[in-house]
Amino acid sequence: MVREEKAKAGLLVAIAVIVMAASLIMASRQVVEVTYFTSPGCLATEGADRLMVDLHRDFGERLEVETVTVDLSGVVEQRGEYKVYGVPTILVDGVESSVAEAKVNICRNFIIKPGACYR
Repeated sequence: MVREEKAKAGLLVAIAVIVMAASLIMASRQVVEVTYFTSPGCLATEGADRLMVDLHRDFGERLEVETVTVDLSGVVEQRGEYKVYGVPTILVDGVESSVAEAKVNICRNFIIKPGACYR
């Protein structure tokens, strides 16, 4: 009877370890979604354009970036679809972020922080 209880306890511990390991593996492969709204030739987007290059360099495949180019001809439709009213606008997992806070907000969304979050 004691042997069976120890075997059950050992099995439960093994299952818990497997679940934790699987969770860590999944978290280490986590991707944060970034949507970047820009407009060609717009002086206001230059700093954000540089930031997006830096973020891609720092996070690589850990970021899934969608760049939406806003032009005057389609601005009304894009406003309705995305609820964005100016450029540059950055959404981190669907939440608007300032250019200055984009990296911090990206890092907040990672369960296991990549090295870029500590630089």
